[in-house]
Amino acid sequence: MSVICKTMKTKPLIRVQALVAVALLWSQSPSLALACERCFGAGADSPTVQAIVASMMALFVIFGVVFGGVFSFFNNQHSRTRMLASNPSDPVDNPDTTDR
Repeated sequence: MSVICKTMKTKPLIRVQALVAVALLWSQSPSLALACERCFGAGADSPTVQAIVASMMALFVIFGVVFGGVFSFFNNQHSRTRMLASNPSDPVDNPDTTDR
């Protein structure tokens, strides 16, 4: 019984090692590069490559602006929450204490 348990424990390890070895060999093969034929053989001066680089930079700028806005919103909410928590007796923010 112990021989079966040892075999069952080492089989997944051997499979993972084999998968890693195949992945490493596959990643080192330049003929298997996953690029289109326009970019694969094109030089850095090609207009197609320059257009792709410009579009990627524009995409990074857009992502930066959007993520900056999200960060700014949550930072503003955090600071307002701390301000309200430090001054709970303010009648403007607490309608239960206002005179009627």
